[in-house]
Amino acid sequence: MFLGVPDAMGETPVLPDDEPEARRRRLWSDFWIEHRIPALPEPQELDLLLAHTPEHAAERLRITAEAVIQAALAGPRISEMEDDDGPWYSAEMAEYDRLSEQLSSVTTRLADFAQAITVSLAEVRAAHSGRGDDCG
Repeated sequence: MFLGVPDAMGETPVLPDDEPEARRRRLWSDFWIEHRIPALPEPQELDLLLAHTPEHAAERLRITAEAVIQAALAGPRISEMEDDDGPWYSAEMAEYDRLSEQLSSVTTRLADFAQAITVSLAEVRAAHSGRGDDCG
């Protein structure tokens, strides 16, 4: 059983293990709860995973992963800004608009990352299979 997202009344439902939301939480934990997208490897972890991958494929994956992370991180910053009761100046309004645009593109950026993985998968597999006993 997993706890769901609190509703408008503050009640937190309990989700059966076979519910899709419970599975997502099990797989992606806090990242899913905060950003509503699958957890991605941290930059250092991605570098390790791509260590033997041809540079053009590795760079494609790094760039698209970073774009997803930047879009996802726009959400918490938007929440911070919305919680601020003070007046907004033109710089804050411009930042809010930029962050909103980034956040609205998270699904597209995630799809771009998935496409980059698909395009690069054969090269990544070949690089890792060529390592022999070094794989693990």
